[in-house]
Amino acid sequence: MTKLPRLQSPMVTVGGKGVELRPIAIGDYLGADTDQNVCTGFLAATTVVLDVYSPYKSGGTACYETMQAAVQVLLAGGTGQTLRKIIVNNVHFDPDADYYRCSALLIYEALNFQVESV
Repeated sequence: MTKLPRLQSPMVTVGGKGVELRPIAIGDYLGADTDQNVCTGFLAATTVVLDVYSPYKSGGTACYETMQAAVQVLLAGGTGQTLRKIIVNNVHFDPDADYYRCSALLIYEALNFQVESV
């Protein structure tokens, strides 16, 4: 595990955990439009990982409040995707590193489709 430097204030890290593509109908076929163009599509689920670290002197409350603020920023952002689920883990103290940590997963979904001429 990488050792963090001695924290003076809370720190937020943001990362991606991947994208999952799922069919939204039978396979990816959605049907045909009035011009008989074939419509296909899939649902893309993107997982964002948030980690908040705060120094021992700030206490676990600072870690939790920073997590709440970070989630609010992501809720307000215009990603073009729909937020489907937020999973926030409990704040815990790591005595070896001397900091509190809280992590969260935010799962977004977006419908992606295309029309092909026949």
